[in-house]
Amino acid sequence: MLGGMAITNAKLGAAHGLASALGGKLDAPHSVITARLAPYVMRENINAAKQEKRHDIMQRYYRISQILTKRKNVNIEDGILWVQMMLDKLKLPTLAQFGVCTTSFEQVAQDTLRSQAIKGNPLPLTHARLVYILRQVCSCDEVGKARVEVVADEVKMQVIEEDILAQGSELNP
Repeated sequence: MLGGMAITNAKLGAAHGLASALGGKLDAPHSVITARLAPYVMRENINAAKQEKRHDIMQRYYRISQILTKRKNVNIEDGILWVQMMLDKLKLPTLAQFGVCTTSFEQVAQDTLRSQAIKGNPLPLTHARLVYILRQVCSCDEVGKARVEVVADEVKMQVIEEDILAQGSELNP
């Protein structure tokens, strides 16, 4: 009961909100989903903070990088890299292994925006930014890599064929 009371009053954020929305769609522990989403959400929060000129939020992420790496001279992205390294070191399964690529990113983003958890995010993330995060997490494309960017709150995705086309080979449909 105390745990429920504590989490109800805690300010969580986008990683937890996305994890809650994905939880009913994936057979994966909530903690693993949240942990694996964390570096992607951190990066998108930094991108949104830069775009919104929210230096206070960027300063928080800079400080997080210092604390995690135990270094004074850091890049704002170092904290994200540290989290990703720890997740890999702990050998947590990826979300792709749980089938995240088969979920509807649009629906998950809508469900996330309706959750209480996302209200604790350092700044509001749009539907487009949440879809972008999910696409970044998804590494199921075996043919090519996806380049995804958020431009004016619209997600633009371009599949980049690997060196196969550059070498003159044709892709099998």
